[in-house]
Amino acid sequence: MSYLGERGCSEDEFRCKRSRKCIPASRRCNDRRDCRDGSDERNCRTCRRGEFQCKRSGKCIPKSYKCDSHRDCRDGSDERNCTSLNNRSCYSFYITKNQQFRCKRSGKCIPKSFVCDDHRDCRDGSDERNCKVRCRSTQFACFDGRKCIPRRKVCNRRFDCPDRSDEKFCGQCSLFKFECRRTGRCISARRFCDNFEDCSDRSDEKRCP
Repeated sequence: MSYLGERGCSEDEFRCKRSRKCIPASRRCNDRRDCRDGSDERNCRTCRRGEFQCKRSGKCIPKSYKCDSHRDCRDGSDERNCTSLNNRSCYSFYITKNQQFRCKRSGKCIPKSFVCDDHRDCRDGSDERNCKVRCRSTQFACFDGRKCIPRRKVCNRRFDCPDRSDEKFCGQCSLFKFECRRTGRCISARRFCDNFEDCSDRSDEKRCP
């Protein structure tokens, strides 16, 4: 305990209302009167299961907000005493390790079913990165791996892929044709990524999923 007078208390301390005495914030709302005026035990509320209580204000926040690299308590108590991400286990209300995804930055765990669902559940967006779709044999996979389009739309002079990869190697060839990168030879767009090398430089089978 300390008396800091006009300087006030540090971030991890609570100041008694009447005496201005500073006590550790951990002693606030501990069902024991540490301030003579009892101000450390006033306005205390108990958080529900699955919630974390901010030390100084007593505010309740979801437990998943603790140690997620984002300060949700004004006193920062939700980001203190956090173990390293590699050693920290996922929250217990998820079932098994195989059904979980760990957010890259915060280490927070979310159900695997939330990954690549076009909704950001991790604050750093890591659950929506590097998402790739599986295309059928009759489809063309855009180079970014996020979209499949019919093969007939390759080299049709319209951008059907978000990354424009369906028109990337079309060059001077006519509509529905693919241009071999080195020789400039035109082949049918249907032969692009069909697991058979039609171009001498193999460019029709490169960068295929």
